[in-house]
Amino acid sequence: MDEELLTTLEVSRMLRVQPGSVSRWAKQGKIKAVKVGTDWRFTRAAVEQFIKDSTPDPEPPKKVEGLAIISY
Repeated sequence: MDEELLTTLEVSRMLRVQPGSVSRWAKQGKIKAVKVGTDWRFTRAAVEQFIKDSTPDPEPPKKVEGLAIISY
């Protein structure tokens, strides 16, 4: 594996969350990670997959009497 490994702090800054949240997600298996000693390490691909899996698909507009209702 030649891909750079990211630290918990780096991932937390990318996701704009606390480092503890990233560690918890890794421990729960929500984001793919490897343990190096006592620290977690993440590939950029794993972080991108986590973002993709965590982002809900937008719902299609609902039609009412021929009009589309767009919810924001």
